[in-house]
Amino acid sequence: MRFAFLLLFLSLLAGCRSGDDVTSDEDGTLQLGREEARAMTERAVQLGDRTLVLDSEKGSITIVGTDTDEVRLRIERIARGATLASAQSRLERLTIEEAGDDEIYQYAFRCNGVEGARVEVVAEVPRDARLNLALERGTIRLSGAAGDVTVENELGSVEAAGLAGRTVSIKTELGDVQAAFAALPAEAEVQIETQNGNVALTLPGDAGVRVDVQTQTGTISTEGLTFTKRFLSPAGTRFSGRLGPGQNEANIDVTTGVGSISLHEGRILTLDDLPSSVPTDDTTAVPPGAPVTPTPPAE
Repeated sequence: MRFAFLLLFLSLLAGCRSGDDVTSDEDGTLQLGREEARAMTERAVQLGDRTLVLDSEKGSITIVGTDTDEVRLRIERIARGATLASAQSRLERLTIEEAGDDEIYQYAFRCNGVEGARVEVVAEVPRDARLNLALERGTIRLSGAAGDVTVENELGSVEAAGLAGRTVSIKTELGDVQAAFAALPAEAEVQIETQNGNVALTLPGDAGVRVDVQTQTGTISTEGLTFTKRFLSPAGTRFSGRLGPGQNEANIDVTTGVGSISLHEGRILTLDDLPSSVPTDDTTAVPPGAPVTPTPPAE
């Protein structure tokens, strides 16, 4: 009887195990497969006046704005397996699709259902290039991207420094957003939205901006910015105000479902100088000074 029970236990245990061993990386993160296969691909394209579209499933996208007149990409495909042969076999299933027309030039990076696989992309782009970035799972980073930017990340964070476009849209479903502007053009439109995550926004102190931020669950804080025409909801979950003279001002809307929002003063050009996305304890929703208006100011 005990022998039969032991056989049953071992069979159930075998059924629960993956075909690949579970290991961990240097940070202790669990991952499938003891062996890893990598392949590096480089591409370049003259973008001209077209929008660069990067669409990926898992991994990371890093954008670096430079003085070059072309887009240069380094694309690293990575796959893991129980053996080097199985990792290499999985790697071959990861694809790069490239296409363009008069309006856009697009790269699509596909894992095609391969578990334990990812694609890491580093792209050097002209500073004023228009960008449209989409990622299902991972991290998106932008440095020195001064053109119009559209970013969508389903599961992961977004970090951006040196923004200066007239249109900036950053959206995530689950992840923090850190966005810092080098400049805000007159009448620029900025929208930042996450369903679940903190948002840290850094603005130049001399910018002319109308700001409207809202969280369903979390706090709103400011640091180093002096707002006028300020409104704070009784629950402290919505704040609006203005910076600068109020003429040809940029519009910034920030929302999060579950998370806190912090607004900082500064002109940040590099990712290393980004502040924490978690508000500090010594900041308040509205700095001391003139009273807060009881209702939103008229537009």
